[in-house]
Amino acid sequence: MIRTASVLSTIAALLLPSLASASETPWQEIAPGVETRVVGAGTITAGETQVALELRMPSEMHTYWRIPGETGLAPEFALSEGGATIKFIHWPHPEVATISGYVDYIYRGAVMVPMTVSVPEGVTGLSLAVQLGICSEVCMPVMADFDLALDGLADPGNALRIRQALADEPILWDGATPPVELEAYDAETNALTLRVQDPAIEVSSMLVSVADGEPLFGPASKAGDLITVEILDAGRPDLLGTEINIDFDTSNGPYRYRTRLSTD
Repeated sequence: MIRTASVLSTIAALLLPSLASASETPWQEIAPGVETRVVGAGTITAGETQVALELRMPSEMHTYWRIPGETGLAPEFALSEGGATIKFIHWPHPEVATISGYVDYIYRGAVMVPMTVSVPEGVTGLSLAVQLGICSEVCMPVMADFDLALDGLADPGNALRIRQALADEPILWDGATPPVELEAYDAETNALTLRVQDPAIEVSSMLVSVADGEPLFGPASKAGDLITVEILDAGRPDLLGTEINIDFDTSNGPYRYRTRLSTD
């Protein structure tokens, strides 16, 4: 279960000359104290390349995960021109935060969101439009447009940073035993009870979700080896049989475990 990194590639990238890179856009200030840009790995392999949106925010400010929560604004990414498409967005594991009584899934400070992009032959650049919600005491929608050149030349420094950011995306649990077990699902009280099976799980980091984002789930509350997670949308029909994602952090990085809600 331990993730491994390419030590040699890391050392090699760090030893490269510190030169300006063509595989990155200039920083843009999109809110007071908040800057963003797009960086790329440079190479195109089997019609795909890796890019990432990079954000720098003060610690008191935040933006949102793919499912923003009760009050947030879901991020939007769109490519235009040339037929390039976003194949995957590799969302880092977010924080489950209760802010002014509402539950949101957020990122604070510095964050990088990698993307795998399909690139048709002959495309020499990407035009990416981004819309985000940026919040401190008040929230505001912000938009930014980026033009990133694609010359097919490797950018080892940014490629390394993107690989490091990919390690923050939960990977599917492949252990011999489940990390948690569904102890009970109560449709009347709108709550899940889970039993912790693996002591490496950082319960405070646990996030329960479904693929389409609805309903929303609250933060995990632990008592002994039992965890209670409230289902926030009380008007949602019975979720029996619904597949849920249980994401959590460990000392080896974040993982995702999938199971279906049942009363067994």
